[in-house]
Amino acid sequence: MLGDPGVGKTSIINRYIKNVFSADYLSTIGANVSTKELDIEGTTLILSLWDIAGQTTSRSLSASHYSGSGGAVFVYDMTSQASFDDLVQWEFQLKKAVKDIPSIVIANKTDLIDVKTVPESRFPVGYKVRPNFFQVSAKTGEGLSAAFQYLGRQLLRSDGV
Repeated sequence: MLGDPGVGKTSIINRYIKNVFSADYLSTIGANVSTKELDIEGTTLILSLWDIAGQTTSRSLSASHYSGSGGAVFVYDMTSQASFDDLVQWEFQLKKAVKDIPSIVIANKTDLIDVKTVPESRFPVGYKVRPNFFQVSAKTGEGLSAAFQYLGRQLLRSDGV
């Protein structure tokens, strides 16, 4: 799970794994690891989700955490253009440490905005046809299952598992 501080990485994990949400923001220090068992096309897959601190100072330190990653989840906050712009740096840091791996891009906090009014500059190029782009809400859980099911299918099809 990669992205700036406050984009909702921990909230996404908590909603997806424990089905809980807290509006209180506590910054992740270092990395927290959570697991989730998925049934993908008749195969049981255990996702190990690493919630890596989003602070700028953590980006270079996190490179050792990337080694051995089978997939990546890039998260940004739909209410923050800066968090979207910073995805380029998160991807750059990941690619310095690992080969190309399956990834998804999650636009979080759809519950806070009218998605129809979000500027096009806040979406990945070609987002309307990109199968790895998901608009979600950690608060409501909307879109999370589809995002992680997609990632699970990609992991099974790659050499990442």
